[in-house]
Amino acid sequence: MSTLINPLGGTLLPENNESTLLGSPYTGTAVTGIVNPKQIDNLSLWLDAADHSTIIEVGGAVSQWSDKSGNGSHAVQATGSRQPTTKSVTQNGLNVIDFDRSTTDNLVAPALTTGAETTIFVVFKETNVYPYTGGVDTLIQHVTASSGNYHVACANGFIDNTKPFLNIEGGGAGQVGRINGVVTNDISPSTWSLASSTTNAKPAHSGIVVIGAFTGNIFGHQGQIAEVIYYNKLLSDLEISVIDNYLLRKWGL
Repeated sequence: MSTLINPLGGTLLPENNESTLLGSPYTGTAVTGIVNPKQIDNLSLWLDAADHSTIIEVGGAVSQWSDKSGNGSHAVQATGSRQPTTKSVTQNGLNVIDFDRSTTDNLVAPALTTGAETTIFVVFKETNVYPYTGGVDTLIQHVTASSGNYHVACANGFIDNTKPFLNIEGGGAGQVGRINGVVTNDISPSTWSLASSTTNAKPAHSGIVVIGAFTGNIFGHQGQIAEVIYYNKLLSDLEISVIDNYLLRKWGL
């Protein structure tokens, strides 16, 4: 059995469990099959629906989705009519959180401070394109302390409302969006996808983080969210590839 190399450190696995970095300078190098996002520093928020121990629910209605980053930024919803649901939908055999736009289901994490450089990953499925031109189907919104926001969402096409695209705003000139590890804005309707956003020029943010809607209970998400990973730094190409690979393999994308 050959020796395996993990650029991020951690336990090495046998060859039959190895994973491969995608699109990085280390393409073809074996790394651990399961990567813990906490191996990369500056992790601000990590929500993982596959980990049932992080979800507080009654009858499937979710009142808290606990943060695994160690920062205690748990996403909560006290209003029963706006609570998303759990245990009703799975992806790749793993539990996900289901959001209903008609009731603007959402979860809110406490004020989170980030700088100009950030990286966000969201595993999601949009089951119904937002019906209004100019509207968005929100995956995650980070509000500034005063006004404005930084968000990752699905927007409907301005010509064809059946063709959503990845919408990232508030990230400044340096923002880059990816779908399933590829730099693109194209989203396949009703298909599980991994969206990621990197930015190096956005204003510093220190407001709340909303999962599944905008503040004010508008622009809700219709579909599911499986995992959210938010770093308070611009990840390197290698680090992005490792997290991409972890999420793509885990969720069967």
